[in-house]
Amino acid sequence: MAKKKVTGRKKVNIIILCLIGLILCTNFFYTYMEKILSIRPDEPTEYDYVAHFIDVGQGDAIFIKFKSGKTMLVDSGTISYKNRFITYVDKFLLNKTKTIDYVVLTHPDTDHSGNMNYIIDNYKIGTFYRPACLSYSESNDGIENEIYDDIINKLGTKNINTIINKAGLSLVIDDTILQWLAPLDDDYLDTNLYSPVITIDNGKKKLMLTSDISASVEYNLISEYDTSILDVDILKIAHHGSKDSTTSDFLDITTPNMAIISVGDNTYSQPANEVLHRILQYDTSNNKDLFSHTFSTINSGNIIIAVNNDNIKVDFIRSILDYSFYGYWLYELLSVIILLLIIFMPYTITAFKNLKYDISNAKYSSKYQKNKFNK
Repeated sequence: MAKKKVTGRKKVNIIILCLIGLILCTNFFYTYMEKILSIRPDEPTEYDYVAHFIDVGQGDAIFIKFKSGKTMLVDSGTISYKNRFITYVDKFLLNKTKTIDYVVLTHPDTDHSGNMNYIIDNYKIGTFYRPACLSYSESNDGIENEIYDDIINKLGTKNINTIINKAGLSLVIDDTILQWLAPLDDDYLDTNLYSPVITIDNGKKKLMLTSDISASVEYNLISEYDTSILDVDILKIAHHGSKDSTTSDFLDITTPNMAIISVGDNTYSQPANEVLHRILQYDTSNNKDLFSHTFSTINSGNIIIAVNNDNIKVDFIRSILDYSFYGYWLYELLSVIILLLIIFMPYTITAFKNLKYDISNAKYSSKYQKNKFNK
């Protein structure tokens, strides 16, 4: 019995069918394909809490997820980074669930409150923590800031449960304890001083958020609290690395092993050389290596700190806009459609040529019959 010869077209079809099978097989390696195709960044899967220091330029935006799925947003960054901020929160962190359990606004400055109106308008918020300072519309000695005014008004209009930031507040989420150590007063001339200092402690590792506190607040904290309360593992450097914060005494009392600076392009020379020098001095005096474990959003992009029991994992996402978020199945579907089009293209072309021939032949036959009848 003679063997059937495999034509060139059949060889192509066999190869394409093999490619389709290969695409289908990659479903077993879905996570790796997501990474290769830059669909979405990796997210920690095991943690007690994970803090995302979102790159919002010269501003602060910190999103915290807890192992039960509870979420907290601390500040919202600058308006100019709205697209990056919303993409990070909406598509990566929340996957469009539109619910944030706790929102903290540290103080009215627009590099922290810039996108908070959008959050209030577009997300379901469980509890909102706000500064003690009044809006300009509420009092003549309040803070004149239209964005902050709108935030205060919307919190009332939408009847969102609101709590004023103050020392002594605490919150337990799963097995993690959050404590407000500041502000220690409710009447400041400088809005930065309304910034809460919050520690997040899973019993093994502790993170301290400091917003835009100054050296005076740091010394008040040292005077007010026992060293065990201020002892932390991860320190968010205050006020984008301002020279007027992060004193040597505060570093010595908090004893951090890792530090984060939320900072962008600015005209304030932040992070200040003085602060970096203090970190180096701290390393020398305490036999530490904090300087090499100090990360900034301007250099690293989005910084992810995942804490699980007594382990700390650090990861970075240079730019959230590098990812498509379309989903691997869409890529797979498009690939299969293209391959099927390639397979059936010769048959489609042949069918089209045959149809064109039949139409031409029909016209010729009709014309021939007409001429024959006229004769």
